[in-house]
Amino acid sequence: MSARKPLTSLGAAAVLLAGACTSAVGSSAAPATAAPIESTTSAPVTTAPSDPTSTAEPTLEAPPTASLVIGGRSFKGTIGGYSWKTHGDAAPWLPATALDAIQVAAGASVSVKLNGAAVAGWTARMARASDTSGHDLTPLGEGHGLISFSGPRSGSWVISVAIQYTDDLGDGSYHWRLDVR
Repeated sequence: MSARKPLTSLGAAAVLLAGACTSAVGSSAAPATAAPIESTTSAPVTTAPSDPTSTAEPTLEAPPTASLVIGGRSFKGTIGGYSWKTHGDAAPWLPATALDAIQVAAGASVSVKLNGAAVAGWTARMARASDTSGHDLTPLGEGHGLISFSGPRSGSWVISVAIQYTDDLGDGSYHWRLDVR
């Protein structure tokens, strides 16, 4: 059995009006006069307009960025999966179609510069651009601190560098597409 809700002023007036109409239809009696009814609702609640600059969710700090450096030129990486301080995001292998192509010479010396954190450790690997899921990976190097390795031979490749940040701040995987000639 459900509880009955108290009538509001508008609801009570509608009930009385409906009752007055029914008693007047088919009857020669004088129409009923409605007695004043006290409202059972509280005063209307007003709220100030919301601040358009505030957000309901806290702003999360973006993870560090990484740049691939080849021949003095720098190319910002696309981050895949990462964990950074108190948050993160999971991402599969980033296929070549999701990345801008970088034209480089075969065997070029490659380094990666991390911005926003220090490097605790790293692993670099590559897959052919046609390998959209990164199943057939070839190692390029690994180490601690400075990230540097030899670039791939001719072909179209996706390079992935997994970096562990110092001070237990997390880790991230950065991707680039290289078209090597």
